[in-house]
Amino acid sequence: MIYINGVKFLPDSSSGHDMVIALLDHPDLVAASHAFCAIPERKFSSVSDEPVKPKCVYLFQREYATVDPALVEIVGTDEATTCVGMVIRNSRTGMTCVAHLDSPDVVVVGLFQMMSLVSDRDDDNILEVHIVGAFDDAGPQVETSSGSVIPASFDASTRGPDDIIRKIRLNASFEDPGRAGRLLDTYETQTDRFVITPFQWSNRLVRYAWWMRNRPDMEILYSTSTSPSAEGPDYVENQKRVWDYLIQHPDWKQVFPSKLARVFERIGSTSWVMISET
Repeated sequence: MIYINGVKFLPDSSSGHDMVIALLDHPDLVAASHAFCAIPERKFSSVSDEPVKPKCVYLFQREYATVDPALVEIVGTDEATTCVGMVIRNSRTGMTCVAHLDSPDVVVVGLFQMMSLVSDRDDDNILEVHIVGAFDDAGPQVETSSGSVIPASFDASTRGPDDIIRKIRLNASFEDPGRAGRLLDTYETQTDRFVITPFQWSNRLVRYAWWMRNRPDMEILYSTSTSPSAEGPDYVENQKRVWDYLIQHPDWKQVFPSKLARVFERIGSTSWVMISET
């Protein structure tokens, strides 16, 4: 059961759309939005001049992750044009969950997924909730130790491992009834690892990649984006990278031999290495 602005929502009696509207109309959230937008954006990069690079977990569209402040210092997402970045943090334990919500259809189940590790079933839990998106220029970056949330953008060096496979998984999830209404889980909280479990992509998706790969850039932009005027300069190129990979790997079993997960461990603060699949 969830209460928003004094209204009770039940997973089986309320649509995700109703919950989003209730949140966006809340006067405290409107005021907080204006204050948030006034904060200077941080451009997060692992190749910056900072002498000590913080450990970061980044979420792509429809992904979520819960991080332990003892293991991770920064968690966030960006590129939320028509999407919403949501943060839920337990102020007592510091456990922090961030999700990139791309549809009202994933709100109800997604909230329960996010709450599973943030709430420790203690009656004294105080949860901090932040929502960023809907054409904001930046996404949210959360400092897990303090709970501070500021506008941020992340470059390719900070977005973690296996970005192409994770983006293909998003596309494949729309064809998988088992993933309907659910956020995508990639990060393993207790071990600070990324674990991409096996998934399939269809011949239809591969044919679509062949069809789109050599279309004009403007056609790609306007036919694949819900917000063409708000996309970043690398949007089309990233789409092409995904399609190139599908064309080169039409059979998902090539990427997940023996149907084993792809597991990545952190090396230092900013690098990841693929270990033996499990």
